[in-house]
Amino acid sequence: MAIQSAIIFGGCYICNQNLGDQYIIDNGIVYQQKVAAMQSEHPIPLEREATLIVCSDRPEVVCQEVARLTAIGPYKLVPGEQRLLEDQYFDTPDRKLTTKKWGLRLRRIGSNLWIALKGPAKETEWGGLERPEIEALWSGKALACVKAELSSQGIDLEFQVGESEHLGPLQAMTLAGLVVVQRRNTRRVASAVISGRDGAVQAELAVDSVVYFFPGREILHYEIEIETKGPAGPNAVEAIAEYLLARYSSKLRRWVHDKLATGWAIQALLADGSLESFPDRENHLQPAAYNNIDEYLKYKLLE
Repeated sequence: MAIQSAIIFGGCYICNQNLGDQYIIDNGIVYQQKVAAMQSEHPIPLEREATLIVCSDRPEVVCQEVARLTAIGPYKLVPGEQRLLEDQYFDTPDRKLTTKKWGLRLRRIGSNLWIALKGPAKETEWGGLERPEIEALWSGKALACVKAELSSQGIDLEFQVGESEHLGPLQAMTLAGLVVVQRRNTRRVASAVISGRDGAVQAELAVDSVVYFFPGREILHYEIEIETKGPAGPNAVEAIAEYLLARYSSKLRRWVHDKLATGWAIQALLADGSLESFPDRENHLQPAAYNNIDEYLKYKLLE
């Protein structure tokens, strides 16, 4: 599929077709990297990451501490600026994408709009998850790639690709028969994870404060994502996840569900009253809530 990977570090968005093998972090330092080394023999790029959720009565404190880390073991952490990610997910009214475990997202960051398509995830040997992902700035070419991939999965949507430059993104989604199924905002502080051996960026450590918008209600959720960005990324992700789990053993928990699925579960559990006692006065999810969410996602989501 003729689409390039976008490398994102703390709000700096660079496509490799523009800079060859160079990746730039907010502070202007350039690191050499090979995109080919980050991808497997897969028809579209693979996203590889591990997620830890913050299970604490004071989740903001844990997030602040992690965001301030400057080194973990042999890895140097270079923080970027905080960014606001405004996300909308789309599906057909009968949930064709969700049923096949695909997610279609529009994300606005500042003045830039990104379209992303994420496929089913599977667990890895190094304790993370990997899944196919297309992510690019909004354009007719990007929309055509999304349409083609969905079609290959048996999901045929009538995107007006030729008119996408003239249509607004929401109009393009509506004309394809899609509706918004989830809205959320994420305040992200991301750090580049740099190997002390060769100075290469191997991963990204993102501290996320998430607000889910449900009808008449907002729920706050906190998590840490560690995503591979280099050939030795899995090693870096595994080492950092294990370090954080050991250091914050009572406050972090390994999580195998993405934000989209987590939001589905929160919404369903709020609707049937199973979660009403768990958000605190400020609408933060309390630690016990995640047991209910995990159980729902494992056994009930697509019943």
